Amino acid sequence: MREAVAGAIADPMRREILLMLRDEPRSAGQIADRFAITRPAVSRHLLVPREVGLVRDTAAGAAAPTRWSPHRSTSWPDGLSG
Repeated sequence: MREAVAGAIADPMRREILLMLRDEPRSAGQIADRFAITRPAVSRHLLVPREVGLVRDTAAGAAAPTRWSPHRSTSWPDGLSG
């Protein structure tokens, strides 16, 4: 599991996105507005953290906010600061 989490936070863009989600749930559109990337690109960046349980969608639909998911990983991963 530790290697999977390390892989999920290896990308600098994913780390920035995770730091945003730590504070409050955000939709892909809200995240994309902060960076020079599209909503589909944000969704692709969230696939890896979602697969290892670092984030989860809070509702169904295109504008579903994504949030930090402490239920699977109770502590903030080493290597992420903010």
